[in-house]
Parts: sequence; structure tokens; C-alpha cells
Amino acid sequence: KFCSKCGNQIKQDSQDNNEQMKQSEKTISNNISQNVDIEKNYTKYKYIGIFIAVILLLGLVSFGAYSYFAHKDTKQVEQNVTAEQNKENTASEDKNNAVKEDVKQPVEDIVNLEYTQNDIHYTREYFCSYPDKIMALHFTANKNNKINFNLSQSLIYPPEKIEKSKDGLSFIGTIKGNGLNYCIRIKILQEGGIINISNQEIEVKEANQATILYTVDTEYKQEYPSYKGENPQNNTLDIIQKAATKKYEKLKHTHISDYQSLYNRVKLTLTGDKASELLPTDSRIKQLQEGFTDDSSLKTLWCNLSRYLIISASRPGTLPSTLQGVWNTFEKAPWNGNFQSNINLQEMYWSCGPTRLNECEKAYIDWIVNLVKPGRITAQEYYGTQGWVSHSTGNIWGHTAPGDDILWGLYPCGAAWHCRHLWEHFSFTHDIDYLKKEAYPVMKEAAIFWLENLTPYGKHLIVT
Repeated sequence: KFCSKCGNQIKQDSQDNNEQMKQSEKTISNNISQNVDIEKNYTKYKYIGIFIAVILLLGLVSFGAYSYFAHKDTKQVEQNVTAEQNKENTASEDKNNAVKEDVKQPVEDIVNLEYTQNDIHYTREYFCSYPDKIMALHFTANKNNKINFNLSQSLIYPPEKIEKSKDGLSFIGTIKGNGLNYCIRIKILQEGGIINISNQEIEVKEANQATILYTVDTEYKQEYPSYKGENPQNNTLDIIQKAATKKYEKLKHTHISDYQSLYNRVKLTLTGDKASELLPTDSRIKQLQEGFTDDSSLKTLWCNLSRYLIISASRPGTLPSTLQGVWNTFEKAPWNGNFQSNINLQEMYWSCGPTRLNECEKAYIDWIVNLVKPGRITAQEYYGTQGWVSHSTGNIWGHTAPGDDILWGLYPCGAAWHCRHLWEHFSFTHDIDYLKKEAYPVMKEAAIFWLENLTPYGKHLIVT
């Protein structure tokens, strides 16, 4: 026998697993008959299973506007942190200076930059570590005392308080509009040279190497209705202190190990034109646009980029990925940084099961579960029914009501489509405990909403 999901041959012990599955399904079936809240209405009993099935199938229908990810260049990785090399090292560009740029598969999740200037070879490495909750920027040179830069922080919402230490700065303020307090901490680890700290700037002079540690947090907590509960000052202090103790190389090793534990689960190999593989990525894309289709490994690169994006944007304890992932350089993010739930949010998570990135889907699942309480209110206020509902637009504040425009906003299938992903997560993990305690109660309430919105039409019950 072969698995209908992945095509792999089922192992010999699958019969035992099937027996366990049948027993668990029997238990769930018994729970359904015992726990459905509308036991007095036999007709609704008859259709509850049908509507759970409908909820699962709704995810197959395509709605809404399609979007795409944009690949950020290395300058955008730094975002608002401005690191300026000392004038001695950043004088006018020399035509003989060489910049080495290797196009690689995203196997380590690290940005590397190397260049030679005035006969000195400089290297930079950037990464954001999920385990250590830190962004690290590492600067080295092949000669001593050659690392010089000024570092400042440009903020949309200016800090109300700036704290200085011997090797860093802390910015404490409030985000206007939502009233959440934030805290940013920057710390320098350097070998050789000196550090000068002014009110809003850090200067590193004549170091052999230097590491910038950067962490940020707000009061936000995904918990309806206040969405507050974290202590950003305590959290960031704990993070920066632990990171400084670990030092750069250990932080880097932890980051790579964490990333590769997910990335290396799947490998796609496609063989095409070898000469095309030596070209810069933009040239390969242009070739494809012009009709050249033999660059098969470019498709591998796209596949790996998509896995890199979801691994980097969505992990347990984070919020789900928005339409631009977690990368935003604007005061007002595209689509307001919302979760567009009429296909865009869902399509970002379609690959999690097939590519064994089930942990990356956890942020989406937690967000769905958090929608149930506000979704009950929307079901009552807008439709006068039990259960829960959400529409085409969601956000981090439990928004479940119809959107701004009736053409796309009055779309009550958001919750149903989200439930499709709850089931997909189970179908790839076979986690019965998750299904019983987390997914099924949410799916059941979403089904009840549709049950109570059934309308008799001839011999049928329909929704309109």
C-alpha cells in the first residue's frame, strides 16, 4: 500500500497504526454524539457531519486576490539599523575593489557579504535566531584594528527613554495607536578597539572584530480581549544577557542547527541546463520570462526560497506570516499587515504538511484558535446564530467582522477555510491529542454556525 498524501510505501506496522486510528476515530465519534450542544434537534444532528465535511472541502475553492513574495536584498536585512563604516574605510569606491557575491541555496539562513577595500578583506554575517530571539551582525577584517563604524536607530515612534551602558543602548517607548509599550536593546561585543556611547549612537573604533546583538519586544500577547501581558523590558534584558554570554560563534551554531533541523527534512533535485546554473539569479529569471524553460534548478531555488520564508516567518510562539512574511520597512505595511483570509493567508501554509514543516504551521493554528471568542460575538451580532465565524480580513486583534468593501469583505467562509488547515495539520501528523483537544472543538463550533444558517429550499437545506 502507498500513502495517498506523499506516495511513500506504508511500513509493515501500519496495520497496528490503522487499528489505533480506528479506535481513536470511534472515540471521537462517541464524543460527537455526546457533546453536540443541539441534541434536541434531530435534523441538525443529521447534517452536522455533512457540514464539517463541507468546511474541510471549502479550502479547495479559490477565492480572493493572489499575492506573491518579494525577495529582499541584503541592504533590507539591516532594516532601520544604520551601520556606517568610518570615512577611512569608506572613501570613494575604487574600481579595483572586488565584491564577491555567491548565489547559494538558503541552506544556512545567513546573509554573507565579503569585499576588499584598500587591500583589506572585510566580511559581514547577518542572521536572526529563533532559539535565542536575537539578530546578530558580525564584522571582521583580515588585519587588526580595521573595524570602524557608527550605529544608530531610526524609529517611527520615538523613544520616551534612552538608557546607556558601557557597550550598548536601550530604547523604551510606546507605539501610537495601539498603546503597546516597546523596548529595543542593542549590545556590542568587540575584540580590540574602543566603544563610545552617545545619546542615540554607538561608535566602534579600531576593533579587530565586532558583533552587534539586537533584540526587540512589545507588550503584545495573543490573548483575547486585551492582547497585552508581556513585559518587554524584562524580556529583552533576559534575551540580551543570555546572548552576550553565549558569544557569537555559539549563537551562530545554534541558529544554523535550528534552521537546518527543519530545512533539511526535504530535498528537491531537478536537473536542467548546466550553463544557466552559473548565471546570476536575475538573469535566470529573465531567461524564463523570455521563454527559456530548461533551467530546472531555478524551480528548485524557488521551492527552497519558499521553505526559507515560512521557516523564517512562522514558528511556535510567533504570529502567523502576513502577506510579506515578517519583513516590513513601511510605517503602514501593505494590506495593513493584516491576514487576508480569502486565500492569501491559507496559500502561505499549503506547503507545511507536504514539506514536513508542521511546527511552522503552529503559529497559524494558535491564531485560528484565538479567533473563536471574538468570532462567537460576530456570529451573534451579524447573523443571530451560535458557533463562530470570521470573514475575509483578520488581524492580530481578533478581528472577525466583515471587511471594508462589500464586494470582498462580506465573505463568511474565513473560519471554514481556516478549519481546513486544522484538519490538514492532523492529516499529516496523525496527532490524536491535538485533534481532540484543539482542532475538533474549533471545527465543531464553525460547523454549528453553518448549521444554524441553513435555509430550507424545496427538499434541501442550503446556505445563501
